Amino acid sequence: DETAKQLIPVITEYLLSNLRGVAHCVNLHNQQHILVMCAVAFYLIENYPADVGPEFSSGIIQMCGLMLSENEGSTPSVIYHCVLRGLERLLLSEQLSQLDCEALVKLSVDRVNVLSPHRAMAALGLMLSCMYTGKEKVSPGRSLDPQLAAPDSESVIVAMERVSVLFDRVRKGFPFEARVVTRILPQ
Repeated sequence: DETAKQLIPVITEYLLSNLRGVAHCVNLHNQQHILVMCAVAFYLIENYPADVGPEFSSGIIQMCGLMLSENEGSTPSVIYHCVLRGLERLLLSEQLSQLDCEALVKLSVDRVNVLSPHRAMAALGLMLSCMYTGKEKVSPGRSLDPQLAAPDSESVIVAMERVSVLFDRVRKGFPFEARVVTRILPQ
């Protein structure tokens, strides 16, 4: 445990500086190195949240968002999928701040709207995780018990935006996309 406390600051500094340097052009760098850096970053956030701190988590979320949001062909598919799955794990581990969760909600909706059906369907998992874990913004005066309080207007708008994104994929997407989306919609 003492060794981890000594290594974590060095590792987090290395990861942040290197991921900042490659996030805008991941296709020009060694894929294995980027995958290892992402995996280590996700592992540290998930298992050592107090040691890495919220600044590290926010920085990694920001770098991952940049990697996913670059031009369609500039992020290799393996890195795109790795980052999405890593972000989904972080979301489900409940180690992220509310602000980071909101950034993931926006990122997931944005990525489901991309032209590439394979990339959009990959981002669908993150969007669904955001939806089903209730990571939309909770107003300060609002109760966390959904049976005791009616949803506020902002939550309704966010939910409507997500549902409209899903129906847009059904309406405008390829037949296989429509099948996938209709299977995940509640009956």
